[in-house]
Amino acid sequence: MLIETVKAVLLAGVPMAIITLLIVRVAIERGAVDDGGVDGHSLATKESLADRGGFLYSKWARFGGGFYGIMALITYAHVEINEIWDAISSAGGVISFLTSLSIGLLVDMFVEGLMNFVVAITWFTYWDDVFTMTQPWIWLAAAYVGYNAGVRLAASRYSLQGVS
Repeated sequence: MLIETVKAVLLAGVPMAIITLLIVRVAIERGAVDDGGVDGHSLATKESLADRGGFLYSKWARFGGGFYGIMALITYAHVEINEIWDAISSAGGVISFLTSLSIGLLVDMFVEGLMNFVVAITWFTYWDDVFTMTQPWIWLAAAYVGYNAGVRLAASRYSLQGVS
């Protein structure tokens, strides 16, 4: 159990804290989070988040904001980056991949993107396939503690009240 806890902290908690810190800090700087916090209920409206925060922040809001939204965003990015890497590798390199682009391939990529959205919103089933987890609750707890640490670190710089 100790080894799994250390793995969960290093592979889930620390990355979650860093990503959350970056996302929340920029969202606060851009005014996309009000002084009620970032728990998913106090985000500015989704439209406002997209206008103020840009692409990344609109995706975070689209996934629900808060812990769930960041987990879904990380999952989506992980799946997409792996698929792009696999596509480039199987084509024999970047140049070969770019020359093989066609309407059919673009449609396939769009459909895959939609399917990856479903994977992202069901992130709790995805990560068990990526990491060997004998006790998933430890991983969930480590990720949530990391999220909370990231939010608090981001908020402490701006002295926001009520950020959870």
